[in-house]
Order: sequence, then C-alpha cells, then structure tokens
Amino acid sequence: MAQNDSDNGAYQLITPPNLLKAKVSMGDGGGIDPDLIKQVDSDIDLMSAEVAESVGHEIARLMKLALDLEEDMAQAEKVMKKVRSVGHELRV
Repeated sequence: MAQNDSDNGAYQLITPPNLLKAKVSMGDGGGIDPDLIKQVDSDIDLMSAEVAESVGHEIARLMKLALDLEEDMAQAEKVMKKVRSVGHELRV
C-alpha cells in the first residue's frame, strides 16, 4: 500500500494567487470607484422597494386563492395551478 506523503512530512503547500485582491487593489490607480458604490447602493434601495411591493401583491394573491379554495374545494386543481404560478413569480 502506498504511504501517505503527509505522514512522513513530505508534502507541498500550494497557495493560489488571490486574483480578486489584485483586481480591487487601491494602490495602482485601479480599485473600487466610490461613486459607483453609491450608485449601486441607490439602485438596490430602489429595487428593494419594488420587490417588497411585488411580494406583497403575490401574498395577497395567495390569501385570495386560499379563500377561494375554502369556498369551493372542487376547484382545488385550478387553484393549485395558480398557487404554482405565484410561487414561480416569487422565485423569479
């Protein structure tokens, strides 16, 4: 059976280069643009409000579907198709 190299002290530690660190280095004129960070922050704030509104709308749809199902269990298949549609919208 082959002997494990680490058991006898014969091993090699390989440290790959940190490519991300090289890309965001501030010393060579490259790096992160603070104005771009502010713009992205602003965009995220705007998008989060839109997402919250959209999720609220989908939750309202689910609540209505639950009420529809309580009223008429015969519509279960139709209601479940709509529930899957809502789930798909939330996932996207």
